[in-house]
Amino acid sequence: MRGGYSSLQAGGGTALPPFNAPARKCQCRAIRSAGKWPRQAAPCEAVSEPENTDLVQVRRAYKFRAFPTRPQEGRAVRLLADHCDLYNAALMERREAWQMRHVRIGYGVQSAQLKEIRRADPGGQGRHSFTAQQQTLRRLNTVFTAFFDRVKPGKEKKPGYPRFKPYQRFSQVLFIAGDGAKWQPSGSGKWAHATFQAVGTRRPAPRPDPGRPGTFVPNRARAKAGLNRSILDAGWAQFTSILTGKAAEAGRRLVLVNPAGTSINCHRCGRRCERPQRKTVMCPVHGAIDADVNGARNIASRAGLGSGQAPTAA
Repeated sequence: MRGGYSSLQAGGGTALPPFNAPARKCQCRAIRSAGKWPRQAAPCEAVSEPENTDLVQVRRAYKFRAFPTRPQEGRAVRLLADHCDLYNAALMERREAWQMRHVRIGYGVQSAQLKEIRRADPGGQGRHSFTAQQQTLRRLNTVFTAFFDRVKPGKEKKPGYPRFKPYQRFSQVLFIAGDGAKWQPSGSGKWAHATFQAVGTRRPAPRPDPGRPGTFVPNRARAKAGLNRSILDAGWAQFTSILTGKAAEAGRRLVLVNPAGTSINCHRCGRRCERPQRKTVMCPVHGAIDADVNGARNIASRAGLGSGQAPTAA
């Protein structure tokens, strides 16, 4: 489904089962009827559980809402689109083979062609899980099996032939747990994590360092990784367009400033400063300056509101 979250089915053998994996088999006790329902039995009779019981295997399906980042959501949309293209191409091959040569093509023939397709398109179909693509072809094969079951001699109403799928109606991809997809159940108060090939994963929450109170165990991420990700995910072009319209409505003028060097160049002399601390910059001429004040004065100067001493970044 383009522009939205995918519909994910889940199942598995852990506390929270993996997406689209074999569902957990629950043992449920089925009690055979004693011949009469309790309300039909005589008042003096005692309805007891029979000695022979059967174990019934029940498959349970689960659905979980996913919270991907903006880049992950874009890759998930492309994943659905590529699988939709594979589905439609396989349907087209079956259709043309029957119309032109009266030859039926099944799942086995199309699955054998996957290696060549992936080799010819490494940046497209070659990015995705091989077994997930097989599941998409099996999905098409199930549709044709149901179609042939509906085609019966003497039936007045002709069954509809399998149709091509538009992107907006292709909303799920099946994965096999451990092959193209990985599920990590949630612990105590933590997120559950699902990893899909060609989509990505969500980083686990930082863990406090027991030896150093107030700090966290390194997780190979930059200190400002979350802030940097949120800045990159923001739609700055759209925000600028909206802000320009709002300024025009209010009778104000919007001035765009090049931010390069505003936080590290001295607003008084324009020299490059050192930054020994996050809140302070050290100018070789004017000494320590508050970093936020220095950046604000540089921006004001470049917008034509300040003294103009600091040079505009190229």
